[in-house]
Amino acid sequence: LEKQGWTASYDTAHIKLIANQIGSLRLFNTYNNIDSTFGTYVEQTNLMVVDKIPHDGIIDENTVSFTAVRYNWMEVPASGNAYYAQATPGTVMPIEYQSNWIPVKQYFTQIYQSGSDTYDSFYAKVKAQKLSYGIFRDPATGGDTFIANMSNDSLKYTDLEPNLAGIAKIKDIYGVNGPSNGNVVTFFAEFDTHYPGITGLENVTNTGEVKSDQAAETASVSYTIDKSSGTASVAAGTVIAKAVDANDNSEVIPGATFKIQRKINNTWVDYFIRGRKATATTNASGIATFAGLSVGNYRLVQESSLGDYIFNNDEFKPNPAYATAGTLAATTGEFSITSATQPGFATIVPNYLSVLVKITGSKEYVDQNNVEITIPGNTFKTVLAQIPGENYAGVTLPTSLTADIQASPLGGGSFEFDEIKFTKPGVYKFSVKEDLINPVDGVTYDTSEKIVTITITQNNGTLTATVDSEPSFKNVFNYTYANFKVKKTLIGDTPTTAGEFKFELTAVSTTANVTEMPMPTGSSLNKKEVSVNGAGEVEFGQIEFAAVGKYVYKVVELNTNLANYTYDQTEYTVTVDVTTDVDNKLVSTYEIKKGTQVASNLEFTNKYETSKAPVTPKTGDSTANMMLMFGMLAVSVTLMLLTVGYKKQLR
Repeated sequence: LEKQGWTASYDTAHIKLIANQIGSLRLFNTYNNIDSTFGTYVEQTNLMVVDKIPHDGIIDENTVSFTAVRYNWMEVPASGNAYYAQATPGTVMPIEYQSNWIPVKQYFTQIYQSGSDTYDSFYAKVKAQKLSYGIFRDPATGGDTFIANMSNDSLKYTDLEPNLAGIAKIKDIYGVNGPSNGNVVTFFAEFDTHYPGITGLENVTNTGEVKSDQAAETASVSYTIDKSSGTASVAAGTVIAKAVDANDNSEVIPGATFKIQRKINNTWVDYFIRGRKATATTNASGIATFAGLSVGNYRLVQESSLGDYIFNNDEFKPNPAYATAGTLAATTGEFSITSATQPGFATIVPNYLSVLVKITGSKEYVDQNNVEITIPGNTFKTVLAQIPGENYAGVTLPTSLTADIQASPLGGGSFEFDEIKFTKPGVYKFSVKEDLINPVDGVTYDTSEKIVTITITQNNGTLTATVDSEPSFKNVFNYTYANFKVKKTLIGDTPTTAGEFKFELTAVSTTANVTEMPMPTGSSLNKKEVSVNGAGEVEFGQIEFAAVGKYVYKVVELNTNLANYTYDQTEYTVTVDVTTDVDNKLVSTYEIKKGTQVASNLEFTNKYETSKAPVTPKTGDSTANMMLMFGMLAVSVTLMLLTVGYKKQLR
């Protein structure tokens, strides 16, 4: 095996592998370096040539070529050994200059890698067929290995140049009586290699191996790949994708997977290279490389990323490290290859990390006696805000910056803002306050500002959020109260025992936004009765008001039909006016009206009268009275008779 290699451009090295099937490469030395000893012919079976490209380099498939070498001098057997080759000094070359290397790629069969192939299985495929070759791409690294089977028992020198058979003595060398039985024994394999993983200056050593059933040998060549002083080009038929963190466009993302699709009949279908699906995974430098694309219309599609990175397949940026390369369509990743010599493509694909965080908190709701009360629904809100001067790069706030307080079955309340999106590590501070724009009447609010700090850290492609606190607010609701007192006054006679008098309070109407009229404890069906024995005062009980508005009540005395009492039938109207003071606390006043007249209090006056005993007349007086009555009756009858007689006379 002989190996040659040299730098062809910024990221390209040309590799030449020269292998010979019989144990001597001297068969094609030039006449300037004649060696009389050429070695003993030893047939090599299963002659395999392997070249693993270092630095996960890739092979430009379109540049692979094979050449047969027939530059053997006029050779004759030496010392009777038919398998010795010896040049005759001073003889003239029988073959013309530059006719010594004949392209023979058409005689080699290309073996394609399948999706299930391992290196060993692919190597076995090439080994099974003489005059074959293939390129194995490592699924893990993306690097290429060139494998060729240069065993030859079919391609003759005379197949390439029939005239050789007619040249004196040459036919003994190239013919069936020659050292190789007329078979071509020396082949050149050449191709270009590229090194997308190299970003600066690297001295590369490329070692090839030839191995047969009889022996093995290696050969190395060194060359320089220099990308430090210029921008690197991309080989034809090649696409280099670099996945980066979109936050700074510099942090690379390993482990991201891409695929190539080709447009056929206006439909995008997965593309296959050498019999396997065209997929690639970014290496430690964030680079994924595709090589061996033919003429056609393509697009680059990202399939996965590292950790929690997300991607949209709608953002493809030029890679300035490859200024002479083609660029992909900015929003679709599409590109076209129109010729085998067209430069390849390079692109940067931003990926985004994000983490969603919710700020939550609680509310304590008590009355002025610090007794917990139920939070009415949809009455309290909290407000989220950024703090002036703080850094919020990579932060997306929710559409709504308010959160309703939700009553908890266990008491108190809680709130939860919509998710905040973070795409960068950092420390972020937010302000949380109670919404005081439309205060609830009677509530003393917590006016303090709560600061919530969220720390975002990044590790192995994942953003993690830590929230330092849950803000809590305490509100105090201040009820206002009213209690109506009734006064009972008695006039007239003095009763022998005190009677029980009853009074009724009835809820009439309200302008407040409440479902029920507030009433004292002990009320039923919006009514409350109280009683007092005899003259005195009695209260209906404390009424608790929780909303601004006017409340109208009616107060009357109930007629319980106690003997000898005349009941006061007055109907009083009591109007309670609930408002708020300067501190938003509820306050109340009430007005009493008796009919249309304002009254100072609720007073009912009942009159008690005892029955008078009848007077019994004396006996003498009774007889005289009866005589008087009879006399008066007689006079009346006489007058009536005189009247009738007078009327008849007139007629």
